[in-house]
Amino acid sequence: MEFDFRKNYLTGLATVKLSMGAEAFGIWLDQEGQDIAWIDRLIVQIKRLQQREIVEYKLAGDEFNLLLTQDEATVMNHRLFEEGEDES
Repeated sequence: MEFDFRKNYLTGLATVKLSMGAEAFGIWLDQEGQDIAWIDRLIVQIKRLQQREIVEYKLAGDEFNLLLTQDEATVMNHRLFEEGEDES
């Protein structure tokens, strides 16, 4: 996956541009990942996954949700996330 991180020094907001097929992840990161405390909490959970302390981690955002497992990360719209849970 190709990516380009940038920070707007006037607004202080960070942005990311990702390659085709990863646009949802870029939108999610732009919208949700602007708070340092939020990022720190996410990093803690990623470390727990890497150390195999947990099997998965779900993070609900304003528009998108993140599902992390020990093998992959999936970003999906709330509607798709909720539909997927109903099918289980």
